[in-house]
Amino acid sequence: MAAHASEETEEQEKEMERVLKATYYDFANPASFGGIKKLSKTTKVPYEKTKQFLSSQDPYSLHKGVRYKFLRRATLSYGINELWQCDLVDLKHLGKHNNGFRYLLTVIDVFSKYARVSALKMKTAEAVKNAFENLFQQAKPKNIQTDKGSEFYNSQLKSLFQRHSINHYSAEGDHKASVVERFNRTLKNKMFRVFTYRNSYKYVDILHLLVKSYNDTEHRSIGMAPSQVTREVEPQIFKKLYGFLEKNPKVILNKGDLVRISKANKTFRRGYLPGWSDEVFRVTKVYFSHPTTFELQDLKSEAIKGRFYAEELQKISKRSDDYWRIEKVLKTKGIGRKKEYYVKWQGFDERFNSWVKEAWMRTKRARPIILTGAWEVGLSEIFVPRTWFNIGNHNNKYSITYEETKIIEKDYAEYDIGVKIEQGTADADVIEEINQSIEEKCGHFVAFSLDRKKINVHIAPNYELHLTAANAPRLLTMLNLPREDRIIRMSESFVFRKPSKTNKDNHLKIIARNLKRHFIIRTTRFNHKYTDLENMHHELFQHINFNLIQTEIGGAADFIFDLKVNKVEITVQKNVELELRLLYAPLFMRMLSLTKDIVLKGKSMHVLQKIDKPPLNEYFRVSITDKPTVPEKLKKTENLQLEVGFYKNMQSSCSALLNIWRLIY
Repeated sequence: MAAHASEETEEQEKEMERVLKATYYDFANPASFGGIKKLSKTTKVPYEKTKQFLSSQDPYSLHKGVRYKFLRRATLSYGINELWQCDLVDLKHLGKHNNGFRYLLTVIDVFSKYARVSALKMKTAEAVKNAFENLFQQAKPKNIQTDKGSEFYNSQLKSLFQRHSINHYSAEGDHKASVVERFNRTLKNKMFRVFTYRNSYKYVDILHLLVKSYNDTEHRSIGMAPSQVTREVEPQIFKKLYGFLEKNPKVILNKGDLVRISKANKTFRRGYLPGWSDEVFRVTKVYFSHPTTFELQDLKSEAIKGRFYAEELQKISKRSDDYWRIEKVLKTKGIGRKKEYYVKWQGFDERFNSWVKEAWMRTKRARPIILTGAWEVGLSEIFVPRTWFNIGNHNNKYSITYEETKIIEKDYAEYDIGVKIEQGTADADVIEEINQSIEEKCGHFVAFSLDRKKINVHIAPNYELHLTAANAPRLLTMLNLPREDRIIRMSESFVFRKPSKTNKDNHLKIIARNLKRHFIIRTTRFNHKYTDLENMHHELFQHINFNLIQTEIGGAADFIFDLKVNKVEITVQKNVELELRLLYAPLFMRMLSLTKDIVLKGKSMHVLQKIDKPPLNEYFRVSITDKPTVPEKLKKTENLQLEVGFYKNMQSSCSALLNIWRLIY
């Protein structure tokens, strides 16, 4: 019976979790991506169960509200001059009005609130040491608390404090020396009111008077002026300062709990951004101070400096076998079922990088492409975030079209290459047949060569060769490669092994993808045939200019040939780019001494190189693109995710990842 009841309870737990997950991640549901109370009310799941479920969900725990103001530990001091807090106030901008004094060394007795201030011209170790020596002639504390600045942590001050038997230390956290920081604010308020009254930024002549005024003013926390505090009233003041320290409320965190740390100390606060750390920490010690504080360590068991309040921590329910977000994949190893990825975890530093098996990974849709640097983009699609006005729509994607008569919609070109290899053909002839067919169709970007019993695959820079196992099993066999997809990004060698049957026509499909171009390309194309070499140049460029004028491109570029100096001047208008490609006109580009694809911007001049015979029936194409612009309405729309076509210059080190070739059998 007990086992049966346990199974029923487990089934109920799974059903509740299923209902909670289905409701919380349903975009159209009013309780989706909300709080505990609303989700519990909608699903009828108990509040505590709902709270436990949401604590394990990253979208909730990372964006949970952050408390910025809460009760913090009091800075305890048991008597006069037992603890001084010190700070250095930077007033460099007022130095020229105050005889070169640019800093204020502020000191306050935490118990009596009695303040002392010294003006300094420099914040060197020597200057700060001399200021403390003057202060110690008036009084001497048992402890001094400062920040970790080099003006306080140096050999001269260390020697001074040791000579006077003073314990010097610093605290961690955002409110390290709250008493002296509050005094600094009070002092500066007084000073700037005086500046307004005197119409002058000079303060060195009245600084001692302002400090005396503060010490003679009744302090709210102790109920009397700091200058009136004596040894006789210490018990009375201690009770007034720390009498509120009562029993702590119930501790909600225990040793071993997993928590996230609040980002409340960040300079910029945005309520809709994640307010908690991606990294998860473990509670290692509980201090029953007032209020309760906690020590933490990371998941590598390395201690985190300082103590944390309960309001700065959020308990989460996350197991080691839960899904953890991956920031990026650094490298891979293995194949098939043994494939593994070396990953960097989201929010964790490099110490946590580790190998994970592919089977352990759950993939999600890729994030929108974020382009850095000088990129040109053409708008393709807009994904509008869900709002109350479009929550009922099933499709929030809008496609952008351009009313151009000639637009290349694909960023790649396909070539079908027929290669017939008879049985018994020599190895060298097989390679020559493949190369000849590839060269005729798509140029010299991919080539095969035979060196003894090895095939060398040569790939042009910034290109990749994709071999697909499903469509090219015989080609992979000939290259002595496993029958699986393979990407070649540079020249490689393979042991040659001819397939057993080679009497069939081999049909290769090469997909040449070159993302160096703009998304929107307007083109002009023509065939030309000339027989007279000397007249050919002049007529050729006239033909080019005529075709440019006849198209929508108009006079965006102009080709002028000077037969006397054997030069051609190509003029390109502002904000227009002229692209010349070896793929379409290799002989024409050889005339211009061009050996690779080129994009001309502005005015350019190239020297002609004479050739033995004119190009006959060569397919010539020149592409010109304007810089696309985004409509004004779209510029003002926020939170848009854009899918774009893009290009970048070939000099970019990352362009090899963007220019892809595929070879499919």
